[in-house]
Amino acid sequence: MNNNFERRDVLKGLLALPGAAAMNGLMPAEAQKLVKATKPVKTAAAAATKSTMNFNVVLHGTFALEFDIKRGKASVVIPRVLNGSRDAHIYIAGSFRQEAPLDASKEVIDFNLPLDQGNPLPAILSTNPEQFAIVRNSQLARDDQGPVRNILQFPFPHGLEVGLAQVFRDPPNHKFFNNTTFANQPAQMPLTLVLRYSLASGGVQVPPFNFHIYAQSDEKNGHHSVTAAFAALASLYKDVGKLELTQDVIGDVSSKTLLAFNSNINLPADLLDDEVLSLEDRDQSFGGVHVGTCAGLILING
Repeated sequence: MNNNFERRDVLKGLLALPGAAAMNGLMPAEAQKLVKATKPVKTAAAAATKSTMNFNVVLHGTFALEFDIKRGKASVVIPRVLNGSRDAHIYIAGSFRQEAPLDASKEVIDFNLPLDQGNPLPAILSTNPEQFAIVRNSQLARDDQGPVRNILQFPFPHGLEVGLAQVFRDPPNHKFFNNTTFANQPAQMPLTLVLRYSLASGGVQVPPFNFHIYAQSDEKNGHHSVTAAFAALASLYKDVGKLELTQDVIGDVSSKTLLAFNSNINLPADLLDDEVLSLEDRDQSFGGVHVGTCAGLILING
């Protein structure tokens, strides 16, 4: 088991950035020593500018995004999805096209990002909840027997955006889920979510950095892949285990007649169009595709 994912892979990407030494809050103590010699000298002018860095966490595939209001933490909980005895998904993370394998570990990887200020729960979850698949439960509890593969913990972002989503072509006559777990049925199913952060950079101008996390199928998706992935996702929690996809969604994996990509999404300026695509869509030889329902389930606790 490799517990150095944060130390090695995140640091590798950040050290390539100008002014990365100002990002000490993101790095463990031993990693900070590696860049101590290049730490910028603070001046009155630099302190006055309070320069910030845009840092985006881009989530692809099958995961639960859990917001713990009491702790102010956003956890990306990734289930292990199996096809027989082998992993049915690819798990990688890192900067775009430089991702590294994300080793399985139930230990929490805590990204202690140096925020320029603390953030509340993203307002969009209340003002436009239909954009997401949201479960609100003040007593939300993970299932100790659930198929957790990884937990990556972040502070609350200052913004949350949908990078890619699917919608029904004829929405009044179709829905994504069978039961009443959701107060409102989502109008779309996100395929890619973007957590946006503004990081303190100590007066140093630092270009934007996008950190990608993929948990996607490594083969062409069929009914089994969709149902297995969503079953693993729902079984992470005691409270949503009976959450079921509609037959419309499952059937569309083959027919591809009911669902379409939402073409009305405007991406942030610091995110390339290719960066929200599935692995297969960005590189046809790689494998791994998005399925509209094997995507982010948002859970709000508190």
